[in-house]
Amino acid sequence: MSLYTFQPLRPDPHPEIKAKSEYQQVEAISLYSHLNNVRTLIQKIAQPLGFNLEIAQLGALLHDIGKAHPIFQKQIDGDRVLAHFRHEYASLLFLPLLTQELWNPVIEMIVAHHKSIKYDSK
Repeated sequence: MSLYTFQPLRPDPHPEIKAKSEYQQVEAISLYSHLNNVRTLIQKIAQPLGFNLEIAQLGALLHDIGKAHPIFQKQIDGDRVLAHFRHEYASLLFLPLLTQELWNPVIEMIVAHHKSIKYDSK
């Protein structure tokens, strides 16, 4: 039995919070849309690949949630407030929303989705 209920998509409550800028693609994409797009993909591939669907969905929804941080949002707008702000680390601040037994696999998904935990020099 799942401890977490995944709700169906609803209209974007904060379209002003961006995940990617128009400089990275044709048009900016909201964080809400990006996280739900990743979750939708995970729902299709997790079980056939042998992954726990609940944990994979949590990783999908939390992997970039740190992009909501004001520093990252300023960077999306082109303001380099802090040169090496790592949104993955800000995403880790949401771990207390989960039961502690899920932390390790979700931490791996969050921190390593751009860079290797083992081989990152920064």
